[in-house]
Amino acid sequence: MGKKCKKSKKISNFFVFSSLIIIIVISGVCIIKDNFFKTEKTSNINISYLSDEFVDKYFKEISENNSNEDKDNMLIVISKSKIKNSYGAKNIIEAPNNQYILQYDSDEEKKSALEQLKKDKKIESVEENGVYTTQSTNYNSWGIEKMALDSASASSNNYSENIKPVTVAIIDSGCNIELFNKYYNGKISEMYNVLENSKTLMSDENGHGTHVSGTIAEGTPNNVKIFPIKVSRDGSMYYTDVIAGINYIVRNNKADVINMSFGGYGYNGALKQAIESAKEQNIISVVAAGNENTSEKFYPAALDNTIAIASVDSNLKKSSFSNYGSYITFTAPGTKIKSIMGKDASISKENGNNDDDDHETISGTSMATPHAVSSVAILKGYNKDLTLDNIIDILKESSIDLGEPGWDQYYGNGLISFENVEFCNGKYCDKYGIYKNKSKEIINVEIKEIKFTKYNYYSITNLMGTKTDVLYADGTEKTLSLGDITDLEVLNYSPTISDTQKVTIKVGDISKEIEIKNPTNFESGWEYNVLDNEKVEIIGYKNHNLEISKLYVPETIDSKPVTAFADDFKFSESGDDFKKYTYLYLPSSFIKIGNYSLSKSNIKYIYGTSDGIEIGTHAFESSQIETIDIPITEIGEYAFKDCYELLSLDIIGKNDNSGTRQMSIGKYAFYNCKKLTKLYHSKYDQIVLDEIKEYTFYNCVSLSSIELYISSDIKGYAFYNTFMLSKFDFGTVNSIGEYAFSESGIERINIGAPFDTIYSFAFKNCKNLKEVTFDGSRIESKAFLNSGVEELYLYGADYIAEDAFAYSPIKKVDGRSELNEPYKVIDRVGIVENNNKLLIGVSNSGSVSDIELPDYITEIGNYAYTGNTYLRNVTIPETVKRLGENSFKDCNWLKNVYFLGYNLYINENTFKRTNEGEIKNEDLIFYTHKDSSIKDWLDSNNYNYRHFEPDKYEIMNLKDKYTAAQYLVNDDVPYAKLTYYEKETREEYLYEGDYSVKGPLSEGRTFSKEYQDPSKGIQFGDTYLIISIKTKQGYDVLVNEKIPIVVVKATPTYTIPTDLTAEFGQKLSEIQLPDGFKWMDDSQIINKGGKVKYKAKYIPSDTKNYETIENIDITINVNKEKKIINPEISIQNKVYDGTTNISLENINISNLEKNEYSILSAISSDENVGKKKATIKLKLSDDKFIDYSFDNGKQEKDFIVDFTIEPLKISKPVSPTWNYVYNGKEIILDVPGYNEDTMIAKNNKGTNVGIYDVIISLKNTNYIWEDGTTKDVIVKVEISKADISVQDNSKDVTVKYDGKEHTIDVDLIYSSDYTLRYMDSNGEYTLNELPKYKEVGIYEIKYKVFYDNNHKEYFGKRTLTIEDDISYIINNYEVDKINNYISKIMVNTEYDTFKSNITLGSGYTVNIDYKEIDNKKILYTGGKTRIMHNTDLYKEFTNVVIGDINGDGKINSADLLKIRQHLLGTNVLNGAYFLSSDINYDNTINSADLLRVRQHLLGLKLIK
Repeated sequence: MGKKCKKSKKISNFFVFSSLIIIIVISGVCIIKDNFFKTEKTSNINISYLSDEFVDKYFKEISENNSNEDKDNMLIVISKSKIKNSYGAKNIIEAPNNQYILQYDSDEEKKSALEQLKKDKKIESVEENGVYTTQSTNYNSWGIEKMALDSASASSNNYSENIKPVTVAIIDSGCNIELFNKYYNGKISEMYNVLENSKTLMSDENGHGTHVSGTIAEGTPNNVKIFPIKVSRDGSMYYTDVIAGINYIVRNNKADVINMSFGGYGYNGALKQAIESAKEQNIISVVAAGNENTSEKFYPAALDNTIAIASVDSNLKKSSFSNYGSYITFTAPGTKIKSIMGKDASISKENGNNDDDDHETISGTSMATPHAVSSVAILKGYNKDLTLDNIIDILKESSIDLGEPGWDQYYGNGLISFENVEFCNGKYCDKYGIYKNKSKEIINVEIKEIKFTKYNYYSITNLMGTKTDVLYADGTEKTLSLGDITDLEVLNYSPTISDTQKVTIKVGDISKEIEIKNPTNFESGWEYNVLDNEKVEIIGYKNHNLEISKLYVPETIDSKPVTAFADDFKFSESGDDFKKYTYLYLPSSFIKIGNYSLSKSNIKYIYGTSDGIEIGTHAFESSQIETIDIPITEIGEYAFKDCYELLSLDIIGKNDNSGTRQMSIGKYAFYNCKKLTKLYHSKYDQIVLDEIKEYTFYNCVSLSSIELYISSDIKGYAFYNTFMLSKFDFGTVNSIGEYAFSESGIERINIGAPFDTIYSFAFKNCKNLKEVTFDGSRIESKAFLNSGVEELYLYGADYIAEDAFAYSPIKKVDGRSELNEPYKVIDRVGIVENNNKLLIGVSNSGSVSDIELPDYITEIGNYAYTGNTYLRNVTIPETVKRLGENSFKDCNWLKNVYFLGYNLYINENTFKRTNEGEIKNEDLIFYTHKDSSIKDWLDSNNYNYRHFEPDKYEIMNLKDKYTAAQYLVNDDVPYAKLTYYEKETREEYLYEGDYSVKGPLSEGRTFSKEYQDPSKGIQFGDTYLIISIKTKQGYDVLVNEKIPIVVVKATPTYTIPTDLTAEFGQKLSEIQLPDGFKWMDDSQIINKGGKVKYKAKYIPSDTKNYETIENIDITINVNKEKKIINPEISIQNKVYDGTTNISLENINISNLEKNEYSILSAISSDENVGKKKATIKLKLSDDKFIDYSFDNGKQEKDFIVDFTIEPLKISKPVSPTWNYVYNGKEIILDVPGYNEDTMIAKNNKGTNVGIYDVIISLKNTNYIWEDGTTKDVIVKVEISKADISVQDNSKDVTVKYDGKEHTIDVDLIYSSDYTLRYMDSNGEYTLNELPKYKEVGIYEIKYKVFYDNNHKEYFGKRTLTIEDDISYIINNYEVDKINNYISKIMVNTEYDTFKSNITLGSGYTVNIDYKEIDNKKILYTGGKTRIMHNTDLYKEFTNVVIGDINGDGKINSADLLKIRQHLLGTNVLNGAYFLSSDINYDNTINSADLLRVRQHLLGLKLIK
């Protein structure tokens, strides 16, 4: 880390005082920050609601106070009430979120004000301003491809019509706009300079911000814009400027993602507020984890509501510098990342390793963070509503797991990557709308079997049992019911039509048309009651044996809305068949799931259009429910008890009379719901819960969030064993019942007035609970038993049970000094009752603690220190007369107890240890007066004890530093002083062997000291002296203490050597130095003549105690100097040949003649393409070497020369002129022109028929195509279909019409694996059986034989000819040979006339029905015409006489009545009688036909 900052500690009277200031060093910058002195929750104000005047003033004042001195002397204060007292500040800047920035002239004034502000109870927190630094180190760009950001960006650009604009804010050192636009013109959205309060002034002196901006621009699609925010000039940035940058973003709603590549080890509450404000606007903060290979928490990365990014190298191993720990979310590439920076940037100048004038390669978590930000920006482009938790879940899904399986402290959730995902283009997306879900994408649907429900629901539910073969994009094939298909549409379906109808089944872009006919037995499948309010509740269900998993509740039954499942309607008891139902759809009319109705059911998912449902008692008890996608208005007792799979619920409650959303949850409602993670409310700002009843969330071990406002009580066991629940807003809770939060993961409690009682065991065994703030009435017995409470803030209490905090390691108490009587809060002492009884003791904020109580304490309570494992030494003052029964029980690490009094009541359990382990009672030593009555108690309980004189002593070290190897003999400066107490305090200074100071010390006492190594005195590395004082009377040791010391190394003495000589051109390593001396760089070549100074160092023989002295100047006398020649060498570019050899013909030396030198060797640094270093070994000719040498003083030297190896050009491969034929095996697809030495082939294998895109890539950058490009070449290679063997012996068929069905004679020989299908009327081969025909005509019947998509199909066709039957011919009338009617016979047609129109073949006769009317044979409707062959009936027709509707052979009023009855629906006509009524031949019976009959009867217009 570089330099370190230290703070000394002063130790006095058993108390350890430590400063509140924490000093943090980051990259050599010393950062000072205050701790929060109070940790109460602070509230955020939506900055967008603040006035423009307020916000403009804030940003202006931040920019005006712009010097480091100004910002070093600032305090950041959070206060809900406006600060009226300036506390000596010369200026106050009012900031958002109840923040105030106080500015002072000096550090002393600031420190003084800091102490005053800490004591002000209205102040929520106060912190010193501090500095964060950018997190880069020094080092080629590879991260974008490794994370597949390039392909992800390409997907976004391809789906641009669905992609939304995204802005990334970069809070950093600014941006070099001219350089950025040179490479990424159009990517900047806008800019803001916090330091200048300017939207136009932008620069980047440091280069860090430009580098980060370049990475994000490179790794994101066209929809992502960059918004640089400058808060730093040199790479370090003040809290106030960073907060101002975030506030600017939030205020102006300017960004979707924030990149923060900076940080430090200082927690800052104001910055935490700013990040929370950003989160409330759904702005994602992505932060660097730090660069010091430590697990120490690094901020702001360690804050909640951020994504913390660690770094990996190109081998996907943890970067050596990357921080690690519990706060790491993901990792991303951060080692050797190349991006734009500019040669004038300070980082470029410091590193000195520019790639070119515009780019720099550096490393750090600062470089990893923009890679992660790029991924977040890409996701936001698909869905702007993604929350922080959504983003983390999505990135987890595609991340590459590194390190230990699952999350670990080095890699978090792994490397962010889009390598193995396919982005969604708007269809078949996952639940977030990001990735394509191929398991949901249906690419074909075939209707297999039309199946109706047994009961008609008057909706598309009727068709949901229809069987379908479904093919998904991932290759999966399933047979499903329509009801199980997602994205299903059923078009043009009417459940009330009894005739055949055409219905369209639509799934995505796939449409299939089917013909169906509804069943005629309509009956409802649901059993129900109609309530008094004309609404329907379901009371039962009739099994209709559908093979589907989804169940639909109808919106209405009998036109009445369906609103509920009735109480005691037990779905699970309706039969075993109902176990298959896992989905339940509820309509918008539905409002309640009744008592027990879905208990023990297999229903997992409930969804629908209902606005909210009430859950009855036991409604889901012991069921398989996982998800309810409908908001909940009320939850009854035991509603979800033992629902082990339930994940979360959306709570909306009900409106009360005041407009508040009020929620009710019954006892045991979520008992044992082990997977329940949260209750949330998506629709309303606040849901109020009157109370949380008994056992409501008992054993909900995954519960982490409750978004409810509790207005009354939390009953017993309500949150028992909820160990994932770390935070809870107690709001206006009135009381907390027994065991309510026992075994939970609560970390902090803040309870304010008015509050009644925390009952017994409420927070028992809450080991994560570290801080309690209480302002209420009562804390009952064992309320915090065995918890982890370390800090207790009390502002009010009427009663605190003695054992309320037993076995809780309290280190600190604070609050009002006088609570409600009889309690007081005494700093560093504890809670005192009735002014003299210590009720709750503290261990003085240390990990190891000594306590010494004030002399007004007369009694230590029964549980004052019970189970406190921090205690080491305890002094009981003389004023204490009683130690409580268990006051020091199980203080297992207590070592020494000093009883200063003579008479004291001690119970036998006071110091008892119940779980000693390796802790033995003999480790505990008591000190008491020889004549004290306490000695008797110690004897009777077998404790170890010692006597001491009435004086108490303490030795303190005075001297700051000692020199190594020094003995403390007659030192002029005292090294220790003795402080002792009798009736008054006295001090005496101790010297080695000096007892000149008279007094109690020198009278009758001996003094001695002991070194760590007695034979060597004080040595470097020693940390203590042991000083002892004993009495001459033979009493025990009065003092035997380790005194901490600091030892520095001594400076050695040495003599600088002279008269050293050397030859020009020698190395320093050849020049001998005296013992102890060594050249600083012995590889240096002496290249000057005369007296020349070189640096050396002296290393003493005892390096442990003596310093090494460096940079000593030593003079050397150097003989004659030759002239130096520096050859000017150039090398022509080389074409890659796979070797490191360089042709000598390509080397030119411009300032030497050919005869003045020779080239001994010429080798490249490596053989690959690129800018390279060549090592040219030159030798001067002997003649030239007489007067000249190289700068090493020698005749030969290696020179390093830059040159370039250019790539070798090669020809592109081409598509083959042949096709491969499918053979059932995998085929290697050869490509003409492919050379495996210079190219790589991908996708060059295939099995199935198709055209394959073989991708040919250059093997590496040493090759380019002959046209100068490097892009992959795509060559198309085809595998064509194989033949199948079919022998077709089918024949054409010719028959004469006989009224029967005929078809062709098909005779095919083929494999049993093949399939035969015949063409249907739509021209598709779908028929399993031969089509048949019976009417006269010529029919072409087509068929095909096929196997699969990898084989050709065989197509055949044959002709069926049905010739006209000439056995009879009927002329002048219309003959329907299908339905067997002879129609259009006029009324009064006589038998002979009709028969004369019939021509008969040989052997055929005709028989015609008639009626005798007026002595005439008249035809009538319904009579028969029979064609007879010999004596057999050959063909029978029904006669239709136009207008003769009642079949009496005449047209009269009876016929007129028949038409009228038909039109009224009272007597519907069918068959021949229907045809006889269609007077005008329009295929329907209407008023026009009625009119024609009436006209005929009136003689106006006869039917003829």
